[in-house]
Amino acid sequence: MRWILIVGFVCTLLTACSTADGNDTNESEKVKNEFMDEVTDQLKQGDLSKYVSTELEVEDVESILRGDTTHYGFKLTGKLNREFESLTEREQYELLKEFDSKAFTKTFDEDHIDYSCEVDSIALSDSSDTFEVSRATSFIIQKNDQYFSPTPTVTAYKTLDEVDDSEIYSYMKDQYDKLTDSGENYDPDYHDPLVAEKAADKFSITAEEAAEIYVNYQIRKE
Repeated sequence: MRWILIVGFVCTLLTACSTADGNDTNESEKVKNEFMDEVTDQLKQGDLSKYVSTELEVEDVESILRGDTTHYGFKLTGKLNREFESLTEREQYELLKEFDSKAFTKTFDEDHIDYSCEVDSIALSDSSDTFEVSRATSFIIQKNDQYFSPTPTVTAYKTLDEVDDSEIYSYMKDQYDKLTDSGENYDPDYHDPLVAEKAADKFSITAEEAAEIYVNYQIRKE
């Protein structure tokens, strides 16, 4: 998926670049192509690309003359997959911070003409939320038009001996209900390892132990 995403991203973005100004010179086209190559490399190196579908598009490209520099600012949109929805807010925030990089801004000097390109903003949405990363003046992340910066939480983990099986089971059952709409969209190949990992993180046990506790407790209930 990652290669499809990146190829589609670059092709769409280059098309938008070439149409942003019908009087672009060969030098400016070279500048934008070079910048997009660097953007592509940056995306390939990050983890966010595996959570974004192939529907990443350029919404707008602005061409602005700032003194002697021609500046191209890009606004991007895309769709987030269900794997992103299942992440914690802290995990989502850390992934979106990949856009806080100098690789998304570049200044060029071609034949004594200055150009700059920058990804000004990107809006990524899933089935219930829209995240917007703004880079135009300062780096800001918003979720549904509200400032988004979840604070790290400190969890006082219990040892496995101190955790009652019913506590682990209840937590995992709640996660299943939340992620599958109470079983309506249950996919065992996807949801079983996902919920087990979440329980492992919360209770400081392995995913295998969490899965075993869940199954054994459910059998005892029946």
